[in-house]
Amino acid sequence: MAYERMFNGNADFNGIEETYKKEFQSRVAASGSTKEEMIDVLKDLNVIISKSMNDTIDAAKNGAKVSVPFMENFRNRYRSGAVATKDYAEIRMLPNQMALDALKLSVRGSKDEMKSEDSRRFCARPVRKEEREKAAVFVVEDLLTSLRNETASYAYDVLKDTLQIPLLNNMKTYCATDLRLYNSLRWMSERYNSVMHIQDGDRKAAKRAIVQMSRNLIHNYSSKGSCLFQEVYAASCYKDKKTNTDMTNSYYMAFTAEAVEYFVNQYCPDKVFENRVYKNGRGKARIGQKITFVNGISEDGFYTETKVNGTYTLQINNDLQTVVRKPIKEMIPTPVYDDKVVFVELQTKDNSGKEFELMEKARAAKAQFSIRYINRVSGKIQDNYYGANLWLVAGSTPIAKLSMPIQDNGITYFEQFLAGKILTVEQVEILNPKPNSKERARIYMIGHTCGQISKKEVCSVKANNNSAQSPCALQLGIKKLAS
Repeated sequence: MAYERMFNGNADFNGIEETYKKEFQSRVAASGSTKEEMIDVLKDLNVIISKSMNDTIDAAKNGAKVSVPFMENFRNRYRSGAVATKDYAEIRMLPNQMALDALKLSVRGSKDEMKSEDSRRFCARPVRKEEREKAAVFVVEDLLTSLRNETASYAYDVLKDTLQIPLLNNMKTYCATDLRLYNSLRWMSERYNSVMHIQDGDRKAAKRAIVQMSRNLIHNYSSKGSCLFQEVYAASCYKDKKTNTDMTNSYYMAFTAEAVEYFVNQYCPDKVFENRVYKNGRGKARIGQKITFVNGISEDGFYTETKVNGTYTLQINNDLQTVVRKPIKEMIPTPVYDDKVVFVELQTKDNSGKEFELMEKARAAKAQFSIRYINRVSGKIQDNYYGANLWLVAGSTPIAKLSMPIQDNGITYFEQFLAGKILTVEQVEILNPKPNSKERARIYMIGHTCGQISKKEVCSVKANNNSAQSPCALQLGIKKLAS
């Protein structure tokens, strides 16, 4: 029986089921040994090796678990003393990070260890024997962990050489020309990193508000030539104080839609997405018919190789396989915009919680909240930024000063967006300092703008400032905070 090729190409694995490994082995076992057959075997083996490498690299990029081909039989007879779970023939790398997941090796035990002359029949490492379902299983010290590490290390090196270096070079050559925008996004980036440490709070809501407000600052204030993804990436970069190396925080990773748009436009603007289509049970399909998929499944029994959503036209590819296609540009996710969202950090004088108490009393009294300039010397509200700081104000009672981005000349876009706005206070999150730390608690406030302070209101507040205590402060039964 002559060897029959499994694959026609060297890259197309579309539609190949997981049984291809056993199928390949059985075909090789049943084939002859002529030169022509061996060439065909090597061609098919080359496809499988390519598939293995691609899956490994995908794991490095996506954080997905990928089975290493031909390890199934091996792990049925051997397992590592360092790995207690069932996934020791799989690799995992950190999602969205160009770094390997740190894998700690366990300390081997000497219980029931085989004699060295016996273990050498398997490997140079210490081995012990276990009985599992009437089958012998050899426990090898850290062997599979080493295999997994070597596979992941190789994938990382390949990825770094082919993707990371040119990618990072392209990103780093981008210069932020708008300093006001950069300073605002830099501030947002640092707060995004800090809200991840909030205990027993709604970190997701805080991060979502930061992302949406960042989008608004770019689209409403920056020049049309600004690329949001490159802007937020630049704002995510920082120098590690201990090692003096260039690092990035996770702020830019939250901008999925912008990242997809950037990379599609940069690297594959004309590519077409293709997904294999199958059908449950009997029935006919018509080329050109419309099929609507929800998570890769249609109501009339069609399903796709990977999860897709939306309505597609059924087509065939060059191998006469049924597929659905769509230009990648049409699949870029739409960013979520909320032009009124507000995220601010309130500065605290100490850890007494006075600012939070003032805010809660104002909310209970249904006072009107606004962002106002308060003069640093007189402590009075004014309508410009000269000699003043931005404060959260309830009625005419200052609640707390706002933490602000660096200001080189004039005001940042962050300040421009907030100054003079009337807003609702919808959510408050507190980041407590570490025990025995001299740091102060941070108060993060999330809300929405609902108007602008009018000239009439400005005049009214100025009149109130001349009195010993404002009506709002009297109503709340609290004293004004000193500036």
